[in-house]
Amino acid sequence: MALYDAMQCNGCLIQWLETPLPLETTNSLRDEEERDRVSVSTNGIFLLLEIFRQGRVLLQWKASLRSQQSLRFWNLSTSPCSWRGITCSLRRHRVITEVNLPSMGLDGPLHPLNFSALPSLTGLNLTFNRLSGQIPPTIATFSKLISFDVRGNDVTGTIPARISSLTKLRSLNLSGNKISGSIPLSLGNMPSLDFLILSGNGFSGSIPEEMGDLQNLQELDLSANFLTGSIPQSLGNLSQLSLLDLSPKASCLEHLR
Repeated sequence: MALYDAMQCNGCLIQWLETPLPLETTNSLRDEEERDRVSVSTNGIFLLLEIFRQGRVLLQWKASLRSQQSLRFWNLSTSPCSWRGITCSLRRHRVITEVNLPSMGLDGPLHPLNFSALPSLTGLNLTFNRLSGQIPPTIATFSKLISFDVRGNDVTGTIPARISSLTKLRSLNLSGNKISGSIPLSLGNMPSLDFLILSGNGFSGSIPEEMGDLQNLQELDLSANFLTGSIPQSLGNLSQLSLLDLSPKASCLEHLR
């Protein structure tokens, strides 16, 4: 398949790229300048291949959803960078940097989304859908993630302790889900956090003292949970805080003091 033909057919591009050069073609590249030209061209194509690999990951997640109507135009006949809700980097090496799909009627599990295949993601907004299941531990591979927002879904399970690996995360909003268990102590190891919104879940136990280590925190909302025990004095160290809501669910008003 010729390079030009492959460029005209996004679906064929991957097939073309994964076909090795014939031996006689390789041997014919004797001229150094010609080899350099081919190297530059090949590098550019392999960068293009990466965006389609990421697109395939999103299509696999789409296939796991019970409701796909709002994503019906997601297919590899066009670049994933043109898909609804997808933003890519503006550099020559184009990769997916944001997934914004709020209120899209998405119904299905969250965990089939292969987080590790999207290492350049900075923003993930899946708010007000019907996504279920647990937050996969592979979220820790999002080393560049700045905002993670899945409020208003049916997410269950606990917060993965490895979420503290997201050292660049500034906003974490898990409100209005069905997440339970204790609030991980490791959340106190996320120095970049500006907004931590965990309201309207089923968290229990005490508020970790480590919350007081989040020196950049501007909003902390732990309301409408089943938290008990004393309010940590360390929260007084949060000098940037403009909103603090620790009001519990009505059934445990007497337990948080």
